[in-house]
Amino acid sequence: MPLTTFIKFGADMPKLLLIGLVERTCAKTVVREIPGIVDCFQLAGDDKDEKIVVRSPDRSLCATRLIPSSQLSTNGSNIAGLWEFSCSGDSLINVDDIYTNHIDEILRTYGVEAARTAIVKEMSAVFGVYKIDVDIRHLELIADYMVRFSHSLGILGLTVSRLSKAVINHSIVAVSRQIRHLY
Repeated sequence: MPLTTFIKFGADMPKLLLIGLVERTCAKTVVREIPGIVDCFQLAGDDKDEKIVVRSPDRSLCATRLIPSSQLSTNGSNIAGLWEFSCSGDSLINVDDIYTNHIDEILRTYGVEAARTAIVKEMSAVFGVYKIDVDIRHLELIADYMVRFSHSLGILGLTVSRLSKAVINHSIVAVSRQIRHLY
C-alpha cells in the first residue's frame, strides 16, 4: 500500500524545499522490521536468473520470462523471523535459500547435520580465500567434533590442547601444517 501525504500551506508562506526533510524522514522510518536483523542490503547479481513460463488463461499463448535472482545480506540473524516474514504474502524471501554463518542459530533451527555442514562450508571459505588446500575429510572431522554434544564448540588453542582423540589431533595438526606453509 503506497503512502500518500498531503501538506497544506497558506498562500503567503515562502517557498519550502522539502527534499531534505523527506530524505531525513525516510532514513528514520522503519517500514518493516525483523527483530535481530539490523541492516539489509542487496548483493550484486550473480547471473542466476530464474526462468518462468507464463501462459494465457486459455493456454493458447505461452511466453518465457527471466526474473532476475538477487541475494539479500543482513547484519544480524533471525531465521524464525525470516520464515514469518516470508509468509506475509508479498515477501521477496525464498525460505529454501536462507543461510547464516551464525552456527548456533543453524544448530537450534535446523539441527546438528545442518550445523556441521555450515561449519565445513565456513572453514572451507576461510581457507579458500588464502588458497590453502585442506582435505575436506579433515574439516569434516573437526566439524564432527565441534557438534558432537549437539551444541557448537569453538576450536581455540585451549580447546585443541584438551582434545583426547588422536584422529582429531591429527586433523587439526594437518590443517595447522597447511597454514604454516604460507608463512
